[in-house]
Amino acid sequence: AKGQHPRLTPIHATTFEAKPEDAEWEAARREFLKQIPIDPPSLDQPGTADRPRGYIDVRSYNDQRLETYLQELKSNGLADKIGVVSLGDEIGLPRPPAGDHEAFRDWLKRQGVSPADVVPAAGNDWSRVEYSADPQLKNSDPRRFYYSRRYEHAFGIQAMKRRTDLLRRYLPNAGIGANFSPHHGPMYLGEAHKWIDIFRQDGMTMPWSEDYIWQVPVGTQQMNFISLDMFRAAVVDRPKAKIHYYVMTHTPGQTTDNWRRQFFGDLAHGMQIVNLFEFRPVQAAYTENHCSDPAMYVAVRDAFRELQRFEDIVQAGRVRPGMAALLCGETGDIWGDNEAPFGAAKRAAYIAARHAQIPLDIVTEADLASPRMKNYRVLLLADRHVSRAASKAISDWVQSGGRLAASAGAGMWDEFGEPNKTLPAAFGIEHKAIDLPANSQVTMIKQDLPFAISMDEVSVEEDGKRAVIGQVFGAKARFHVTDGTAETLASFKDGSPACVMRTIGQGVAGYAGFLPGFSYFQPAIPKLPVDRGATADSMCHLLPTEFNDKALEMFQATTLGIDLPVECSEHLVENTVIESPQGVAIPFVNWLPEPIEKLTITTRIKLPKGKPTLASGRSVKELESNSGERRFELDLDVADVLIFRP
Repeated sequence: AKGQHPRLTPIHATTFEAKPEDAEWEAARREFLKQIPIDPPSLDQPGTADRPRGYIDVRSYNDQRLETYLQELKSNGLADKIGVVSLGDEIGLPRPPAGDHEAFRDWLKRQGVSPADVVPAAGNDWSRVEYSADPQLKNSDPRRFYYSRRYEHAFGIQAMKRRTDLLRRYLPNAGIGANFSPHHGPMYLGEAHKWIDIFRQDGMTMPWSEDYIWQVPVGTQQMNFISLDMFRAAVVDRPKAKIHYYVMTHTPGQTTDNWRRQFFGDLAHGMQIVNLFEFRPVQAAYTENHCSDPAMYVAVRDAFRELQRFEDIVQAGRVRPGMAALLCGETGDIWGDNEAPFGAAKRAAYIAARHAQIPLDIVTEADLASPRMKNYRVLLLADRHVSRAASKAISDWVQSGGRLAASAGAGMWDEFGEPNKTLPAAFGIEHKAIDLPANSQVTMIKQDLPFAISMDEVSVEEDGKRAVIGQVFGAKARFHVTDGTAETLASFKDGSPACVMRTIGQGVAGYAGFLPGFSYFQPAIPKLPVDRGATADSMCHLLPTEFNDKALEMFQATTLGIDLPVECSEHLVENTVIESPQGVAIPFVNWLPEPIEKLTITTRIKLPKGKPTLASGRSVKELESNSGERRFELDLDVADVLIFRP
């Protein structure tokens, strides 16, 4: 790829070390860095206050030593040149000490919680309220369990904030964060307090994670972008905050095509600081995470040169807000709602919505009662536990015109593990039970779904006959329709309701008593060994394509009658829109294994009037369009970006 190197985008990596005593080595190293300029994760090239590139790791510093170090940086003229501060790698948040009862009580008081809210028999006696980290309280003392977990989350955020506040006093231009692993707990469904709330509360300022998704058989590497969408939610009100992301080039392991999908997909979902981690071959690396395939270096160089053509839009812009939202709630996290099979089904539903070309954001329970919800026409609900306050906010939002789509068990319990009274009433149903047979469980889709036993099938009536739209895996909810205005849209084999919809005010609430994401994925996953091969035909790199179109229609129906802002003629091409004063960039990522000729793109958003270009340098043709639309035709290999400037 011809072109220039990125100048505005921080690109960090550990690569070849300097060896001043070895002239031949140094000549080769300079040539390498000329081809692929890298900002080292150190103070070797700190940059300027306008473009800070200094990078420090302070995980091993206690508070006293940290402040001394920060004073030294300031004295040496480096403080305003620090762009990245690492607080650790793949960390959890601090937790309260056992017996932290007084601090727990003080926190409860600040939340407006009474002793009786935690221990019903306590009356006004705070001495009967004690903090406990015992997970068994979930069954024996659910109210204390819930509030203890919320206190743990708040404690961890505040503990990190104290360190962050100190750093911010000395380092005015630094992003402060820690790499969060998406492989801890339910994969690619991080806890809301850690992945979102900590940044909203300034416990850290720079979201940071990694895309090792090619190592795990979760379903498709496209699921990686859930993490970035959670981070976008984290900084939705922080216009200067930047998302830092590892885009792993490790070979053997990753492939060049799937790295390109990850790189352009990460940019499409909000990445603004790039990190390649260990970007050198095995002969020079100190870990197993080396990059030893020459083709990967070429792929990285070419992608960076393409990035240079629109990086000003990326750095000054933000991903356009979606028209739909997926709830990732703290209450659901506390009760383990993302454990199998529900976490896998939630990831699958996310992908189905993206394949329906629905622009999708993540929201928290706090967002549900906020003005932010006015942006959304659709809410996808998978969490079984939703707080009473959040449930009311959802119901009010639906009555104001929102469209709610829920899957098996979603919204059936409140924050105390008690039956939820608000959301079942919104659906017009009464929950009876949820079946979770062991032989139908799915933790990771590529690994488990091909071997799971179908529990049932879902069918609809077409021309007086029953037409099957999908198999049921993982979970099946049994419920009764209690409201005469609730319409049964689909049934199980025995004729009992599988999917119902009810109009409420100006909106609608739909409930599916199964996990539609599994129904969508099931025909697309072959029954093959789950291997970590380094080629495109290995199971870890397999791109599923033969999805259940009937199940996809369920997700498409949520936006029926609503114009999509960008629509591709091939629905397995993912897109987002990045908007900035410099222009608009629309990235496209092809999740088919082969290139697409004459891909047609229809846009229904305001675009700069200048002639569009592609980051790849390929040609793009503008087609005749209807009023309010602009249509384009292009050939798409793996990924590209359509660029519009004034």
